[in-house]
Amino acid sequence: MENITGTKKHFPTEPPIRVGMVLPEDCFTQVTIVLSPLENYFFTDEKGNPLPTPASNKVIFRVEGKQIQFATHLIPKVMVKPKSEYDGIIEIKKIVAGRGFHWKKNIDVSLAGSLEISVNQGYLMVINELPLETYLACVATSEMSAQCPASFLEAQTIVARSWVLAGTERKHVSLGFDVCNDDCCQRYQGTNFLTTHAKTAVKATRGQVLTFQEKICDARYSKSCGGRTETFATIWDNLSPPPYLISLPDFPHEYKPLPTPVGQEEQARQWITTQPPAYCS
Repeated sequence: MENITGTKKHFPTEPPIRVGMVLPEDCFTQVTIVLSPLENYFFTDEKGNPLPTPASNKVIFRVEGKQIQFATHLIPKVMVKPKSEYDGIIEIKKIVAGRGFHWKKNIDVSLAGSLEISVNQGYLMVINELPLETYLACVATSEMSAQCPASFLEAQTIVARSWVLAGTERKHVSLGFDVCNDDCCQRYQGTNFLTTHAKTAVKATRGQVLTFQEKICDARYSKSCGGRTETFATIWDNLSPPPYLISLPDFPHEYKPLPTPVGQEEQARQWITTQPPAYCS
């Protein structure tokens, strides 16, 4: 098998990415954002026509039929854009984190870039558009602690960048964005946990991806493997399995794990009750 290696890809300009922050399945009919500072942002409709700047930096959007109530206006779509690339922060109040999980909750998130607010299936949909590398820095510090060693953050960022750019799982293309903000794609909680340490680590890997046979790897990953990664086809039986996504032990090399596959009751009992020195323990 050909080695998977880090390499450098050069783009004429840094590609933007569109992240779904509030989805139709969240069933939101109202969303509140806070702009810091208000004067660094402007508002337009979907055609780019300017809209009046609100009187307050706290702005509420509501569903009215198939349109959005924005101040005294009823319009299909509202764009909130910074006046320059690095201007300000947009905070969205009480969005969903952990869709479909037992720990589902609502959190406030602070975002760079711009917002697109529209109505889809009778509910609000909010998309955050921002530069790819800014997004990846936020993914790294949402998926793991910003205080992790730089090498951890660098590895996480390369994997996250590879997965996004490989584009093998376009789950939300019908809704008009690239990825959602949750574990369905990659956890993205904006700039909430971003630190100077994390920014430096992420910048060190800028543009680097994993490749296999001159193609960017489908580098899907999990937070925990239980001591052994799963075979691709066991989970995604409707996709062609990449030759590099195979079952591997998550142990020190000198440790001899229990044999697999598990075929007998006693083997299964041993497998479940044994506590091997797995790195993800």
